[in-house]
Formats: sequence, structure tokens, C-alpha cells
Amino acid sequence: MGENWERLRAYNLDRAQAPALKPTQQGLMEQFGFPAIPSEELARIRIPTFLIWGRHDLATPLPVAEAASVRYGWPLHIIDGPPMIRRSSSLPNL
Repeated sequence: MGENWERLRAYNLDRAQAPALKPTQQGLMEQFGFPAIPSEELARIRIPTFLIWGRHDLATPLPVAEAASVRYGWPLHIIDGPPMIRRSSSLPNL
């Protein structure tokens, strides 16, 4: 997206933080976002699993990750900065 990325990012962040738009955003997420994975399916995961969560995630607050960590016994690693996308098949050193 080149130079347009920063403008698009700033606009979307501004709209995500507008309290008056929260009901609309929630409705859009329910219609077009990824559906929640049923708890029964999450409980069946037997391979080592850990959560990496942004402390200030606007879409899904930290208490959701904390509850999942406790419920499923998955270690939780909280990051303070912006999320990073890693293109690696190896697990990060936590």
C-alpha cells in the first residue's frame, strides 16, 4: 500500500477508539470477523501451546487472554509494543 498505509492505519485506529462507534464495530466483527473457536475444540488441543497477547489490544482485551491461559493451562506472554509478524517455523524464546 506504500505511502497510503500510514493514513489508512491512522484512520482505522481513530475509528476503533471512538466510543460512539463501538456498537457498530462489534456488529461488523460478529458478521465479518473470525468466529470464536468453541471451548470444546480448544480443550482438545494437546500440543504445547502458548499465547502472545498485546497488553493494549483494542479488539480483544487482555482479560480474555488471561482467562484462556488459566482455563487451558497455556502460558501467556504479554507484549507492550505493537504486534510483530514472524515468518519463522521456530518458536520465539519467551
